[in-house]
Amino acid sequence: MNLKIFFPIGDPRLDDDHRRLELAIDVLASSQAQDRFTALHDLRQVAAAHFESEDADLSRMADGNALSATSTNMLRFLNPSMKFA
Repeated sequence: MNLKIFFPIGDPRLDDDHRRLELAIDVLASSQAQDRFTALHDLRQVAAAHFESEDADLSRMADGNALSATSTNMLRFLNPSMKFA
C-alpha cells in the first residue's frame, strides 16, 4: 500500500520528517501479521519524534498552537515518559 498523501510544505527538515511519518504508516498498512507489532512500534517512535519536533516548532511561532489539548494527549500516548508543564 502506498498512501502517496505527502504534500511538501517547503521546509526541507519538516518535509523529510513528514516523508518518514508517511513511510512508517505505509509500512504498517502493508505489513504481514507477524510483522505488525514491529511496524506499529516503529510508527509510534517516528510519530512521537514528529509531534515533539512539530510542537517545538509551533511553540516558537507567534501564532502557533503548540501543546494544544489534542497534541498533548497524542504526545502522552506516543511517549508516556515525556513530562509536560
